[in-house]
Amino acid sequence: GVKALCMSLVGDSDVFDAAVTAVGGIVCDSIDELLALGDLANCDAFPTGTKMHVVTYSGAEANMVADIAEYHGFELPAISRDGVRHLQRIWPELTVANPLDPWFIDLHQLAYSQAFRVSASEEGDIVALALDQSVHAPDQTIATDLIRLLERYVKPTNKVAIVLSPVHQCPSPRVQALCRRAGIPLLRGAQTALTVLARVAARRRSRVDGRFLDLRRAESVHPRQATAWDEAESQ
Repeated sequence: GVKALCMSLVGDSDVFDAAVTAVGGIVCDSIDELLALGDLANCDAFPTGTKMHVVTYSGAEANMVADIAEYHGFELPAISRDGVRHLQRIWPELTVANPLDPWFIDLHQLAYSQAFRVSASEEGDIVALALDQSVHAPDQTIATDLIRLLERYVKPTNKVAIVLSPVHQCPSPRVQALCRRAGIPLLRGAQTALTVLARVAARRRSRVDGRFLDLRRAESVHPRQATAWDEAESQ
């Protein structure tokens, strides 16, 4: 009885989701997803596709992000021959892949400037810095250096630059302030971030369902009829 009463009060979530999607909205399944979507909107960082290059400073993070990205339908294109040649001309021992992990190959300022330079020049829609820097990290200098390099090389292009914290920890105020100033969304949690990015990219590729809007307009021209639909009418 309680379940039936609740369903009667809130209606069918599938109907609500369909209505939101029909008028161009994006449905979030959690508060975390809603906050991530807000971060993207605040920076006007809406990718138009799902080709993504990831730069990270941890091999384990690179593997984790790659697995989650593949699950959500992202394409991680291989780096071009020119990009491979450029990087291996400087560091012959570097394994060049996407995700790209140049950590410890050289001074981080030099290694990551070249990593972002190549990633920004490759075909794609998104360049993500996978950066696990929590508020408890002893040194925030490396994190801020990498964010500045991401801003320098990716922001001038037509690609969306994001900072992706693979875990749901709170970054330091210094990191948060730098991302805000640079206009780069700071997304927490790889699963949450990539879920929302995939939905945004899908929304940009789709069109608003005109049938829904036509029905609403048809209803509104009859003043004697209610313009709000109940659950049965919506279905």
